[in-house]
Amino acid sequence: MIADSYPPFQTRLSVVLEAAGFDPALGPALVRGDRGLPENPGLALVAVDPPAIQQLVLASRRAVTRKGASDRLAAWDTDLRAWQGDLAALGPVAPLYAGGGQAVLLSTVRHAATVAEGLRARFQKRLFGRLGAAVLPVSPRMLVEGPAQPEGSVVSSLGKLGLRSPTRGFGALLSPLMARLRADKDAAVPTQPVAGRRCAECGTRSASERGPDGTTRVCEACAIFRQNGGREDLVTFADLGEGRVLAYLYVDGTGIGSKLAGLGSLAEYERFSSALLRAFDYEGVVLPAMERAGHRSRDEVVPVLRGGDDLLLVLGATSGRGAFAATVELVAGIERALDDGGYDDVGVGVGLVVSAHLQARQGFDLAKKLLQSAKVRARRSGARSGIDFEVVQGGAVLGESLEAIREDRERPVENPAPWPAGRKLRLHRRPLLLDEARALLETSEHLEEDQRAVLYRLEEELRRDMLAGLSAATYALARQDATLAQGLTGHARPPVPGPTVDLGLLCAPFDEGKVKGWSTAIPDLLDLHRITRGSRP
Repeated sequence: MIADSYPPFQTRLSVVLEAAGFDPALGPALVRGDRGLPENPGLALVAVDPPAIQQLVLASRRAVTRKGASDRLAAWDTDLRAWQGDLAALGPVAPLYAGGGQAVLLSTVRHAATVAEGLRARFQKRLFGRLGAAVLPVSPRMLVEGPAQPEGSVVSSLGKLGLRSPTRGFGALLSPLMARLRADKDAAVPTQPVAGRRCAECGTRSASERGPDGTTRVCEACAIFRQNGGREDLVTFADLGEGRVLAYLYVDGTGIGSKLAGLGSLAEYERFSSALLRAFDYEGVVLPAMERAGHRSRDEVVPVLRGGDDLLLVLGATSGRGAFAATVELVAGIERALDDGGYDDVGVGVGLVVSAHLQARQGFDLAKKLLQSAKVRARRSGARSGIDFEVVQGGAVLGESLEAIREDRERPVENPAPWPAGRKLRLHRRPLLLDEARALLETSEHLEEDQRAVLYRLEEELRRDMLAGLSAATYALARQDATLAQGLTGHARPPVPGPTVDLGLLCAPFDEGKVKGWSTAIPDLLDLHRITRGSRP
């Protein structure tokens, strides 16, 4: 499942089977999914997941401390996958998956409680946070055929989410296991009041150590995380670039819950988890994608959270070809890695925020909203991946919905003829599918100065009167710059779009259920050009 240097999964599985009183030779049959395996539940699945892991990693105000927390979390995942060091003393375990603090492990019924409680204690010691844990007793037969009767509430919940609910196979065990895990996380003990002076960095824990200036008091967690960060020059994320324009990138897998629910065997789960870890690998996929976009130095990219199918990055927005190019390269790299694993139906949703003034938590809060928007677009379009982005030039965004942020760029058609009534005109094309993002990026990277002038004039016309602006745009482009017109429209079109006309980046129809209309990518194109060329937004 994991790196070649780790013990093979079959070897770990044989150890667990023997400790549970089964013949170790059952391992290959279990992985193959053979029938007729023992029914006595001597085994147990153990699932762990830290609640609010992002708040834990982002707690400190110092960038180097956040980096240290992220690095420490990555080291925790490595130890879980290898089941090495002090973790091995907890009992026989065969790790099935570990990433982002989350893990699914196979142990024995006799050792499962010890493993769960031991992981809680060790996570608290290493990451200074709470770890949710759950145990589900299983038999070898259940690992192949699933539970005899899936829990009704779980089946109902999966149905509401639009997920397939198998009644057979290994995937059916994950639903009751995760239901128990959620219940354990929901039952978390409320945070105790902070005694004495609060930490000067995170403000959420009691200060116990001296800070870097020798006088400021910090908590033990921030002191250790800062030491792990290893870069005292990274006081703030703004140190990543001379322009002080940063990009907050939030990546999360799409279609994974449905895929997990449909897995039929332990071998399929092991194969899928291995493919996920390879696709989101920081060294093997993420950094090469950044380098292809011109982020040649690791100092230009700081991981805030990495593990599993979650990825939070801060990068210099204007480094190399820009943050949007890095995003497109990353999505394409993850999709290629998933293709190599045989999972071309799984992709990612991405939220990208570019700003010169937002703090990290604000940036990631907005990026998470954009991430959800991108996922919705991908799902409605039947596509693998979606990308949504915002260039924030000023004003508060905390607490605002994405609709509120973009409401000044959407309006109903007041004079519908010859446009159908009940439609909207939208001064943006966001969110984007991967091919759309590529087209937008390619056009933005090849804009000449006079072409930009044309687009800025068109943008002003669109803001004054969207309907008239769109009607006249194709003629204006054809007269002033045939190359730009080709890039935006593909070929000549009539002056007023009809219901079936697709004008490419200039104007395209959208259908979001109850909301239908046309959108233009000209403001998106100009925003991307500002990023690509390194101008301060």
